[in-house]
Amino acid sequence: MILRENAKACFEVEIDTQVVPGEQACDWTMRYQSVIGFGEVEFIEELEGKREAMKMIMQQYTNEEKPIEDSALSNVTLFKLNVNTMSGKKSGY
Repeated sequence: MILRENAKACFEVEIDTQVVPGEQACDWTMRYQSVIGFGEVEFIEELEGKREAMKMIMQQYTNEEKPIEDSALSNVTLFKLNVNTMSGKKSGY
């Protein structure tokens, strides 16, 4: 996996996107709000660390707490992005 060789990574999120038509084809643009962050990946190797990370991920989808077997965790690669810098941008608002 390339992240094991070079742990530098980034993320980008956009919200409120909307196409803004122009008079001519090259006049079209987008309205948006975005955030971008840069940092380094840290792999989560310990089973308990993986279990806690999976619980956080699952909480995004359900309030039920399901058991997570060690055998399932050993087949999963998890990492977190430690963000060093972050900036936001908006256009058309």
